[in-house]
Amino acid sequence: MLLNVTDKQKEDKIPPLFRLGFRPFFLFGALYSCLVIIVWTGLYIHPGMISLTVPSLWWHAHEMLFGFSMAIVGGFLMTAVQNWTSVPGTRGIKLVAIFSLWLLARLSFWVDVPIWTSLVIDTLFIICVAWSLGYRVVMTKRQRNYLFIPILAIAALLNALSYGVLLGEVSLPINQVWHSTLLWFMLLISVMGGRVIPFFTEKKLGIQVSSYASVARAGDYRGVCAADWCHFSGRH
Repeated sequence: MLLNVTDKQKEDKIPPLFRLGFRPFFLFGALYSCLVIIVWTGLYIHPGMISLTVPSLWWHAHEMLFGFSMAIVGGFLMTAVQNWTSVPGTRGIKLVAIFSLWLLARLSFWVDVPIWTSLVIDTLFIICVAWSLGYRVVMTKRQRNYLFIPILAIAALLNALSYGVLLGEVSLPINQVWHSTLLWFMLLISVMGGRVIPFFTEKKLGIQVSSYASVARAGDYRGVCAADWCHFSGRH
């Protein structure tokens, strides 16, 4: 249980919202997704109704992937790593700082700041999530979870590429970046599903997942990675 690896006295000094990684990100991520849909509907019907500092279509795609979805991923991983490592997860002022990076990146599209500023803040958020998880799994030598470090590094790269295309610094079709990001989420869901589903199946049915299933899951991961690489490199 989560409380087994926390100090009750220290926990009581932290606002409840920032005691576990999923709390601010699940709450505000869900609220933000609703807001994005409403704003996008307004922009679609009346293109000049709201002023953004980036193209509205780019903003909509980017924010549903790297705004909403990445907030949920970050919140989940920063909470799950506590159970994986038996080390208290990111909370308190550090969690506030990471959440602030996410929030500032979202707000930056509505104020007159250079796109490079949004790029740095937004990518730094993903890097901080990767560090929060990576530091704990490396410190406790949970080699089974090392995989999430390069996975998050790829997410940071894809996010930076989306800004690079917007700025004209990267000569890639933007849809290629969006599709690659969707494949990235498929990879992440495959990894997590390959662990969570067998775990709960074993607990409920009292059976043990065979080694064949593990090999099959590994094959699925490689298949998703290969599809992502082929799509990103333009091979079909």
